[in-house]
Amino acid sequence: MMGAERKSARVRSPQKKRGAMTWEDYVVSDVWVDCDPGIDDAVMLAALSGAVERGRVRLHGLSSVAGNMPLDVTTANLLALASYWALPHVPVARGANRPLVRAACDAAHVHGANGLGEVEIPAGDRALANDSAVLAMHKAICSLAPARRMRLVATGPLANIALLLRAFPDDAARIQDVVIMGGSTCGGNVTPRAEYNIWADPEAAHMVFASGVPVVMCGLDVTLRSGLSAEQLTSMRDGDSERLCALARMLSFYKGDPAAWPHGVCVVHDAVPLLYVLAPDLFQGVRGVVEIGLGQDDRGETRLVAAGDGADAGVAKASGNATPSNALVLSLVDALGFQKVLGNLLQAVR
Repeated sequence: MMGAERKSARVRSPQKKRGAMTWEDYVVSDVWVDCDPGIDDAVMLAALSGAVERGRVRLHGLSSVAGNMPLDVTTANLLALASYWALPHVPVARGANRPLVRAACDAAHVHGANGLGEVEIPAGDRALANDSAVLAMHKAICSLAPARRMRLVATGPLANIALLLRAFPDDAARIQDVVIMGGSTCGGNVTPRAEYNIWADPEAAHMVFASGVPVVMCGLDVTLRSGLSAEQLTSMRDGDSERLCALARMLSFYKGDPAAWPHGVCVVHDAVPLLYVLAPDLFQGVRGVVEIGLGQDDRGETRLVAAGDGADAGVAKASGNATPSNALVLSLVDALGFQKVLGNLLQAVR
């Protein structure tokens, strides 16, 4: 891994304009969000509402997956949050209730019994789509104009995305990328070397990384440095927005967990893929070949085994053989810029 990193070419986004970003600086994308709410998913969905409100995201749908919590909980939370954040009335579809192969697991100890840090929000007015997550995503992808491509933002285990690509392999050509919160090249958070979302369903992750669809891996390398400051949380808690106050109270559930504040910010892992889609200038990364550990001892590891010689080559070299790169692995983030952009998006949904 270290050898690959030394040889790798870092991919830099276009040079940022000087001064504060305006809404016009953000990328406009067709997006489907697959998630497992989850406190940090709640932050991501709030920011998504801000991005939609400002015309930076054309949202085509939302889907739930078992991950942070069991599927019944993540689905109920997704419906409630879609209404709470006034997201567009797009399909909200129920997804996979367990990993592809392994037993179900959850992270209730991180997110609380209700998945939202014990903060109660109204159930809202949204109803589930009749279609499954896989079929709903497929229909949304097929509905795009020929020149447009869908960006799948996935912030939980990857079962729904894997099942989509298995059921409808031709959809791969209509997907711009799969931007995931998952993985790590700097150590894990559930085992010494595995991050939770990949560890929870490594077979699904393997299918997605091997599918030929470009993957952007927003792993712990960047998510542990991406968050909201204590000052921002205080402003949200004490401000005049009831919804932002509720979000601050959800995040306060992390307060006693040192892992949630590793670099002086309250990390919001699942907001990172969305901010990459909107503001890629904030990040740098390495294109390369990522392998997923599937064994008993390496379950869920994301190994960067080879990295590209050039930023746009799309080819990595391992053991002298050229291998198509399967991922852009984000490695650096402008942490202060991230705080500003996320704060900007959240203020838009007051």
